[in-house]
Amino acid sequence: MARFHLTITSERGESQNYPLQPGAKYVLGRLDTCDIGVNDALLSRRHCEFVVTGRGAILRDLQSQNGTYLNGARIQEEVVLPGDHVQIGRTRILFSCTDDTATSTTSTLPRPTLFKEDPPPRMGLRPCSSCGAELTNHDLLGHTAFQTEDGTICLKCFCEGEGDFASFGRYRLYRKLGSGGMATVYMAIHLPLRKPVAIKVFKELEGVGEKALQRFLREGRTGARLTHPNIVQYLDAGTEQGKHYIAMEYVDGLDTRQRLFRAGFFQVLDALLIVRQVADALHFAHEHGAVHRDIKPENIIISRQGDAKLTDFGLAKFLNEIGGSDITESGSWVGTLAYTPPEQLLDSRSADRRSDIYALAATFFEYISGKVPFPGEFNRTTVLRIQNEPPPIDAIDCQAITPQTREILRKGLAKKPDDRYQTAADLILAIDAARDVTAIG
Repeated sequence: MARFHLTITSERGESQNYPLQPGAKYVLGRLDTCDIGVNDALLSRRHCEFVVTGRGAILRDLQSQNGTYLNGARIQEEVVLPGDHVQIGRTRILFSCTDDTATSTTSTLPRPTLFKEDPPPRMGLRPCSSCGAELTNHDLLGHTAFQTEDGTICLKCFCEGEGDFASFGRYRLYRKLGSGGMATVYMAIHLPLRKPVAIKVFKELEGVGEKALQRFLREGRTGARLTHPNIVQYLDAGTEQGKHYIAMEYVDGLDTRQRLFRAGFFQVLDALLIVRQVADALHFAHEHGAVHRDIKPENIIISRQGDAKLTDFGLAKFLNEIGGSDITESGSWVGTLAYTPPEQLLDSRSADRRSDIYALAATFFEYISGKVPFPGEFNRTTVLRIQNEPPPIDAIDCQAITPQTREILRKGLAKKPDDRYQTAADLILAIDAARDVTAIG
């Protein structure tokens, strides 16, 4: 069994080791009544807490004044794994595991790439290497300061051209966030507004056809029509330097696929909260005539404030186009197999709001079990299982799953669209009821 420890090192270099009990919660802060008292003037009285899980711990900031940092990034709530570094005030914390087997297993897990895992930050001031303005780690994390090969520059100097960063029309690209088959996404600054954005640039590659470009352009048009707190906001689109692009709201957080990589699965209440927010986004999209058609963990981002944001409307279409799109051919399939309902496998043009509900239920299944309902490659065997076999809901081994939660999975993953929740609003009512029962239990 894994045995986790906190090694807490003060500013003077004095270290103390604290063994952690499985399932226990430890509050850290300046108060003597905290589970672990820390003598650091920069800490709040109740600064943060660790909740020990089977594979690590959940680290939560308790609305501290100076913040809690995990591997250099300020967090509100994150999963902590062996080898992770935490900084609170001037105090450094190493989260470790004495079980060699558990350590070797977790070390092979893919790590989130949205943030660089820099050493724990110092709390002191640093000058802008161009103008000399005083900067702090809060400026770096708030994107009002930027790291360069020669040091750190302020937002003003960044926008005025300091540092070796590419310009892209009204934007200046800071770093690459990710890349897929169709586009590359960068974190950038909108120069006139001096505001961080995410820029999605279409790849002009051989073999990337006209339909791929049309889907890319349709994503921008669709997203621009949907303004909702749980949908990533689409801000701009156009052509720059011969390349098509979409500018979107920059969400400072991780998608739920990255979080699953670290945690393995989510606690039922956390999963219900995420799915509830996405269902709210879907309800809004459906009421405005849009069907997403590609709901999956990769397309749901959790901000540092804990808000779920639905993104990537590249396969979305409007309900008045159902059966009449000239981008998706009749009888063809688009989407991601593990989350695709039977009717969408037969013909993606027939997908409607109930298809999105199935995909969200499949995502919920993975959140709480760590597995998709029907794993496998795209072949006849997997497709037949999706079309004919009941999802293995009763095989999910978790005492926190109530009958109400299992009913959400059963109804959401029904083979026939008429047997599912007919609207996202119906799903929301079921989620709220399940959350109430789960919280009481």
